[in-house]
Amino acid sequence: MSFVRELLDQGLITESKLQKLINISEKSYNGDINEAISSDPELNQEEIFHVKSKYFGIPEASLAGQKIDPGLLSYIPEESVMQYKIAPIALSAGVLHVGVVDPSNTQAMDAIQFISSKNNVPYKIFLIPEKDFSFVVDSYKGLSGEVDSALSDLDSELTKADEEILKKNTESTEIDRKKIVEEAPIIKVVAVILRHAVEGRASDIHIENTGEKVKVRFRVDGELHTSLTLPTKVYSGVVARIKILAKLRLDEKRKPQDGGFSAKVNGRKVDFRVSTFPSYYGEKVVMRILDTEKGIKTLEDLNMSEEHFKMVNEALKKPYGIILITGPTGSGKTTTLYGMLNALDKEGKTSCLLKIRWNMLSKV
Repeated sequence: MSFVRELLDQGLITESKLQKLINISEKSYNGDINEAISSDPELNQEEIFHVKSKYFGIPEASLAGQKIDPGLLSYIPEESVMQYKIAPIALSAGVLHVGVVDPSNTQAMDAIQFISSKNNVPYKIFLIPEKDFSFVVDSYKGLSGEVDSALSDLDSELTKADEEILKKNTESTEIDRKKIVEEAPIIKVVAVILRHAVEGRASDIHIENTGEKVKVRFRVDGELHTSLTLPTKVYSGVVARIKILAKLRLDEKRKPQDGGFSAKVNGRKVDFRVSTFPSYYGEKVVMRILDTEKGIKTLEDLNMSEEHFKMVNEALKKPYGIILITGPTGSGKTTTLYGMLNALDKEGKTSCLLKIRWNMLSKV
């Protein structure tokens, strides 16, 4: 009630108004007076927001006119966003900016601390108004909402199929259901997953059946984040759709397979390298995203330290030798190699480049 007392002292609410808000909070908001205050259209919400910022010593942030980067949403799961009313609003100089609606919620602060430790990224807290929080929530629903819509269509079609099968009194339930699973709704689910992965600057997509649910994870900046969960009934259809795109054998489920395909995402061509691997609950699918229209980065664009940049350039000037590049998935090994090749792609080095590229092609 300390913040509420501050509002009383500032004259933003009266004693009689406070009593009404307490009654409303007990009836409609499980006793949360802050919810009752933020939902009251008669109060000056803008003034209350400024007072709250000064009272808790937290800087204000506004998302008006901004667009939330889909890759940013992977830092905080949607369930945590909804439960604690916290939201990722920016990533600046390696620091995650987290917007909060209620700074007095100690559980929310603990959740932010846990998420920061898990992602190994420092954070800074900002106070955001309720309307901005709703804006971020809508950004989360972009992926899950579209997929939910497709799954709803799928449920409707499966129900119709079951009714038709019962009318015909046939025993082809599984065959008819499988045919529907591989049609339009599944195609939409896969398309939505691919598009959001590309928009979120993910380098890989992992799809895995855990027995209870299907996890769809995106790798962003080297870290895997669960971006979506699907019901197990759609798993075989999703895998089949991806295998069809990658021209892999549908009847081969006991051996690993590799393939690939290209697709137009937001008007640009993107390549997907696909690998399937048999696991306990079915095949696991991993797709590497190769955005061919991003272009090749130069060594200057890789943000190396001055010392490392000098070392790499000196190594490239050597007439012979080996440069060994190692690191985990998504750390930038291929990007660095292409940057080096780009640096060597100059007059007088053509024969060297042709030899390198010929050796690479001959091993494919």
